[in-house]
Amino acid sequence: MSLYYGFKINVTNCFKGNEKGSVEKSVDVIRNEVFAGNWKFNSLDDAQEFLYSRLLKLNANSKMEEEKENLTPYRPPLELATISENKVNTSSMISVDTVFYSVPEKLVGKTVSVKKCHNEIRVFYGNNEVCRHRRIFGNGNMQVDIYHYLDTLLKKPGAVRDSVLKSIPRLKAIFDTHYTNKPKQFIEEFLENKHLDIDEIVEFFDKKNALKGEFAAISVVKPIS
Repeated sequence: MSLYYGFKINVTNCFKGNEKGSVEKSVDVIRNEVFAGNWKFNSLDDAQEFLYSRLLKLNANSKMEEEKENLTPYRPPLELATISENKVNTSSMISVDTVFYSVPEKLVGKTVSVKKCHNEIRVFYGNNEVCRHRRIFGNGNMQVDIYHYLDTLLKKPGAVRDSVLKSIPRLKAIFDTHYTNKPKQFIEEFLENKHLDIDEIVEFFDKKNALKGEFAAISVVKPIS
């Protein structure tokens, strides 16, 4: 890292906080200024987002932009990852550290390259990245992307109910409420909007079916005689 980013390593003794006061003080500042009043979060992502927003406020009047002019030229982030080769099983999944991750179904039986970073899994076929997942842990756990199965589900709409849809509770609830008897329509609408990410897809179905409910309520109102 020192060679890549161009900085010198200043080695200090173990358990000697007084030798690295600026490092220890920065931890103290973050603890007191950011997390003293709010230290409980639903996830690591929420904590990081909160930290980022507070840092923006803390540095609002800093001379950071002036300091940047004296730094070395920007370099892309140094990637630290483990590379492996994995074969895609018949369920269109690969196993990484006992966790299963889905890949596009056209790759069943193929061998893919996997770059395992500290926080995500990136999958490549040939020289092209085909998907990436947030890295999770736990023996036998699964990280599934429903987009990887849409073509098969369109051919076999009856399989939607018991498919990977179960891994997305909000979307599964929408399907059970509005599309149980018309799974093909559900997949067709999904494909028409596959340019959206999964949260946007859920919002699309929410709004669409909310409007249907409003029209249905209007249609049953009887005129006043």
